[in-house]
Amino acid sequence: MQALPTSRSSKRATTSEVGVGPYPFSDDLAVEMGSAWVYEGKIADEIIDQEKLPYGVTEYDFETTFGLYQSGRFDDEAPEEFVSGEVSLEEQRELINKVWRDDFVTFSERRKEFLQRSGKDVPYQTVMDQYMKQRKFASNSKSRKFVEALVNAQIQVEYGASVRDLSAAKVGNKLSECIFCDAVYYVPVKGGGFDKILAPLTDPLKDKIRLQHIVTKIEYHDDQPARVTYKDVRDGGNTYTKLAERVLVTVPLGVLKAKSIDFVPPLPQWKQEAIDMIGFGVLNKCIFYWDKDQIDPASMGWWPEGKQYMSLITDGESESGRWSTFFNDREMGNGDEFVISAWVGGDEAREIESMSDETIKEHVLSNLRAMYGDSVPEPSKVVVSRWGQDEFSRGAYSYYGIGGTEVIGPARERLAEPVGERLFWAGEATTYSYGTTHGAYQTGVMTASEIHASLTEAEAQ
Repeated sequence: MQALPTSRSSKRATTSEVGVGPYPFSDDLAVEMGSAWVYEGKIADEIIDQEKLPYGVTEYDFETTFGLYQSGRFDDEAPEEFVSGEVSLEEQRELINKVWRDDFVTFSERRKEFLQRSGKDVPYQTVMDQYMKQRKFASNSKSRKFVEALVNAQIQVEYGASVRDLSAAKVGNKLSECIFCDAVYYVPVKGGGFDKILAPLTDPLKDKIRLQHIVTKIEYHDDQPARVTYKDVRDGGNTYTKLAERVLVTVPLGVLKAKSIDFVPPLPQWKQEAIDMIGFGVLNKCIFYWDKDQIDPASMGWWPEGKQYMSLITDGESESGRWSTFFNDREMGNGDEFVISAWVGGDEAREIESMSDETIKEHVLSNLRAMYGDSVPEPSKVVVSRWGQDEFSRGAYSYYGIGGTEVIGPARERLAEPVGERLFWAGEATTYSYGTTHGAYQTGVMTASEIHASLTEAEAQ
């Protein structure tokens, strides 16, 4: 039996559609509040080909598909002059080539190499502070704010963690031309979505998957079957118990950190230390939708045609990471739909979860108007994720905290190790392909084989 808390067979791959999800936009337009990309050559990619599912292709290129914008007063220009809108192509190339590629990325990679050679590690924030100090950037210079904006997009959004918490020895060489470099297939498109990718895997197991069953306790002993206690939401929350020869724990790391499941006896110290050591980040989205049947087409002339990714440089320290990274869903095969996703990761992602949808909408809309002008109309509909507050996730996915590969790598391996003869573990946090659906899937396949071998060996004795 696989017990899951929601009405769907995957919690963090959640597709909303008209008549299905709680936030319908338009006919069969898939909206993913969690996972959205598929990696080339992995299991989900194979299913897309097999089922002939639609998808979009992302191409992150500074020269063609990337848009850079600004809003504020910057010290290295006329500080009394407020600038907003798209950065000129000439200045964008100057910032990208001289400040980013040739300077900051090189500095970051050298610091990462030094830390790895010395066996040391520091928060990535330390690397940024060292760089800013050496370059003597004013606190509100455009070059400084540009670096912060791209680090937000390529580090904090990708890992769902603050630069204060991330390992410089691990992520120092992850700056590149793209966000999610290898994850090129975008599945929230008309007629697509992760639900359709998961269906070939889950449909044959419908009689075994128990939705809306919340596991509250797992009792495990080597000399007797394990006892799994759960609440059946559909039955008024009544509690039941199942006996199992083996138990496979695949809940998100955030649920383990929150100790939402009572393990009896308590997990051994080495297992709990692994759970505590691996970081678990938060990445949230605010998705804007403009209904083409309800708006004047002329009001959408500002739309960033041809741009897939957009970053906003702001002059406010507290605003530099909040809703300043955008993705243009319209470019992904949704050509007749107006959809833009705004992202926020790390500390800022946790902070916005206490805000109302209306407050978040106003913030995102304000940034879009700073980028494209006051003519940007109110969206027809808005959806916001709050993964940190979700009791069945408590976040998005794991990351490398301070200590890097030398410390966190072994912690992932320990998290994957069985406890005794009956308690097995899988999920994205147990693999070096962390933060990916294919990584989670691969660990499940591998651990299922281990369980099969364990049962076979027990029967032979």
